[in-house]
Amino acid sequence: MKKLIIKAAKLFFNANTVLPILEDAAFIGDTIQWTDSDVSLIVPFKSGITGAIPTRLLVKGLEMMENPQFKNLNKPNNPPQVEMKEGKERIVLAGDMLDNFPRIPNLKGKAVGSLPAEVIPLLKDSILFQSSNDLRPAMTYTYVDGHIAATDAHRLMFVKLDEPLKEGIFLHEKVIKLIEIFGGDWMVSLSTAHLRLENSDGVVIVSKHPDCRFPDWKVVVPAVDAKTPCVTFNKKEIQKALKNGKPFANLSTNMGVFKLGKTSTYSTADVDFSVSYETEIGVSVPKDHEIEIAFNSNFVNEILSLCGETVKVNYFSRTKPVIFDDKYLLMPLMPWTL
Repeated sequence: MKKLIIKAAKLFFNANTVLPILEDAAFIGDTIQWTDSDVSLIVPFKSGITGAIPTRLLVKGLEMMENPQFKNLNKPNNPPQVEMKEGKERIVLAGDMLDNFPRIPNLKGKAVGSLPAEVIPLLKDSILFQSSNDLRPAMTYTYVDGHIAATDAHRLMFVKLDEPLKEGIFLHEKVIKLIEIFGGDWMVSLSTAHLRLENSDGVVIVSKHPDCRFPDWKVVVPAVDAKTPCVTFNKKEIQKALKNGKPFANLSTNMGVFKLGKTSTYSTADVDFSVSYETEIGVSVPKDHEIEIAFNSNFVNEILSLCGETVKVNYFSRTKPVIFDDKYLLMPLMPWTL
């Protein structure tokens, strides 16, 4: 558990000049608690001490000592002073009163289902598709209901769950990283403004739950049937083409063009500097399925990094998204129109 605590604590490293208390780890009862005001973590930990001490120094001590013993050196009602000791090594840390530490809402709320351990890798992959645009806050999260879905309006990941949740929930990037660190199955409950997750080890994650609506991603996913054109790529071959073509692509668009036919090619160009690159790729499609379609090559490369060695791609027209279909991920990619 100590190694997991260290990894989790590093996610709360913070240079908060407005609320420096948020840089601390709070020892409350038999737990350690962290919060950044949006995401909070409660981890069972018997230390026998009370107080809030700097997270960075706590982590240093835990990394130095295998099984440190904790002791409060201060008198009651005075700012805490904590001793960490093992063998010949001794660390003394000054901290803050718990009265100054934000209260973490720990209400269980309404149970909406569970996130089993097997979906954690999918949640981790979904972080890649989250938007960084705060003007569209819903898209800065991963949304989970009957699917795991994440999109930045250019790319979309969607994976159907075997056991859907009773209500949709928004998962912050940090929440997903904490779920991955501690692992296991997570019970999910939802209150008016907060999401609460708890695993079998008693680790609790609490996060603010946004009051917003996730985009209706299903309307942009074309239906796939037996007649839908499909091509199978060798992942390493395409990654090599993407890498070799990148220096010759336009720096603003990173556009790469796939021309699929009897002989298929991948090419990039920057017309401003009169440079270009082209290579044949080992794919052949029938005449009635020929297509020329362009993408942001960076997006293609990122999606390929999540796929297996053989990648199946369904395509429709040069203005519609394609679907990358690996054994567990379906990922549409929005193309640049030629």
